[in-house]
Amino acid sequence: MVIKSGDDAKLAEDIRQDMDNTLREIQKAKKGRREFYAELKALKKELKEREKKSIQSAIDRAQVILSTLSGAANKLLGDITFDYVVIDEVSQSLEAECWIAALKVVNLL
Repeated sequence: MVIKSGDDAKLAEDIRQDMDNTLREIQKAKKGRREFYAELKALKKELKEREKKSIQSAIDRAQVILSTLSGAANKLLGDITFDYVVIDEVSQSLEAECWIAALKVVNLL
């Protein structure tokens, strides 16, 4: 919910609408589709960047982050470290997956 309400998310929604409009124009156009496809490609790139910024902003502001064990290796978390890591149902997890999350702790004992 935090991600969907941010400024970047609103801009991303505008970009999605522009992409839909461009797709409609491509369907209507008999000639010059190449320019529309170039525009669509640029919009997709901008959308991806906006979504990434929106997610990164939410992560930076968060006090608590919930993740799957393998999700802790996501590039968006980068070099972020945590004071505590809680692994739910650790007995059902693979040891290697637990290390992904455990290595995110500031002071690993």
